[in-house]
Amino acid sequence: MILPAPDPPKPDRGKEIDVTLLVDSTGKVTSVSLKPQITDRNYARKFEELMRGYSFLPARDCNGRPIAATTVVTVTVN
Repeated sequence: MILPAPDPPKPDRGKEIDVTLLVDSTGKVTSVSLKPQITDRNYARKFEELMRGYSFLPARDCNGRPIAATTVVTVTVN
């Protein structure tokens, strides 16, 4: 489960954010982009840091080797 950072500013509450995550071959998040952008820069920074803290099972190529991949998750800011 992917959870947003706590205590969002009022203008961003209830907003659905498409979070694009680049996950490397070890499962670590190496890049985060948000659509739409979060209006409060301090909260956006906390949100992005939290997203970078997640880890995943890496994607695999047709030979079963771990590879980098991109995934998009939708997060509702509450």
